[in-house]
Amino acid sequence: QAGDVGRREARGCGQGVLPVKDGLLPVLKNTDEKCDSLYFRIALSYCKLRQPDNIRKFCKLALFDSSDSRIFSEVNYLIAYSFFIEKKYDSTQNISTSLFPDTFWNSQFKIMKIASMLKQFHWQSAIAEANTSLQNINDSSVGASINNLMNIGIKGTKLSLKSPSCAVIMSAVIPGSGKAYCGRMWDGLYSFLVVAAMSWQSYEGFSKNGISSGRGISFGLLGLIFYGGNILGSFNAAKLYNISKQSELVAEVNPVISW
Repeated sequence: QAGDVGRREARGCGQGVLPVKDGLLPVLKNTDEKCDSLYFRIALSYCKLRQPDNIRKFCKLALFDSSDSRIFSEVNYLIAYSFFIEKKYDSTQNISTSLFPDTFWNSQFKIMKIASMLKQFHWQSAIAEANTSLQNINDSSVGASINNLMNIGIKGTKLSLKSPSCAVIMSAVIPGSGKAYCGRMWDGLYSFLVVAAMSWQSYEGFSKNGISSGRGISFGLLGLIFYGGNILGSFNAAKLYNISKQSELVAEVNPVISW
């Protein structure tokens, strides 16, 4: 599939493409366009297929042969984008921090950098970067994109999140209450009933047969295990709740960053 897309892109630039072997496009011959531009178009094809490694492979080939400053900026942006779709946001930011000769692409890199910060839930850093970028942007469309990203960051600072510590304390005092606090009512009720049932059976065993009661010991140990699991589960429930809410918000970043 990658070979077919690459072949179609290359045919748009020239003739004489050799057959595809092992899914990779080989040397291009008799083309009317620069080799670096063709490599760039092939990288774009892999971008559509969301194959970051192949994107970077052909981008590096384009950079090797390129003397065009615009191609240089575009290729580096595509490399940054490949890391972005691979969720390697630190690598994206490292490239986006560099300065490039093309003013337009510098602004696009700023957008990419802010988006990467948002994807990592670094709300305040993203807002600060957006404010700094807006001071140097004259393009209204770029300014609108940055404003959209900044608004996402502002929403992020106002998200109502759950405290894992609070969930742990609640479930330690009343089993299942921490899960209920995180919106998992039935899960919380189940935890409460299981721990309560185990505790009651253990109490009954010790009451009838004394401290050496096998029933009391068995149900007591099971109750402790479920009690500990209830506390750990409440901690994880709070974490998952927060990640879910944050992920829903940063999904709004995706339409801003695309190729």
